[in-house]
Amino acid sequence: SLHDALPISQREADVLREVERGGTIADIARTLGLSQGTVRNHVSSAMLKMEARTRAEAASLARAAGWL
Repeated sequence: SLHDALPISQREADVLREVERGGTIADIARTLGLSQGTVRNHVSSAMLKMEARTRAEAASLARAAGWL
């Protein structure tokens, strides 16, 4: 459940904030100066921690948890 989830890393939070703004993986990579693979890894890690089905859901859950 969400309350058992590990807090997300700062980088994961940065990526999820960009997800909230509607950025694609490529957009987020450019904005944060990361590779697309690294962005995907951060998104996947955050999704696993929150048991989210989509990156938008991960961003929404992280926002609701006060992590963004």
